[in-house]
Amino acid sequence: MLDELLEKTKSGRINVCVLGLGRVGLPFAAVLAKKGIKVFGIDINEKVIESIPVSYTHLTLPTTPYV
Repeated sequence: MLDELLEKTKSGRINVCVLGLGRVGLPFAAVLAKKGIKVFGIDINEKVIESIPVSYTHLTLPTTPYV
């Protein structure tokens, strides 16, 4: 089963739905999309959904010093 999933991922034949585009969901969806996976994002906040096509994020990311 894992081999089949990896093959579908490599060939671009996989879709993923992310429920909740908050601090975890939005970055997770972005990473998957960058890897070529078709991602559907769902959130109850309409402003979050409307902001995605204009490349705006509602998240405030903390600055972390390099260790």
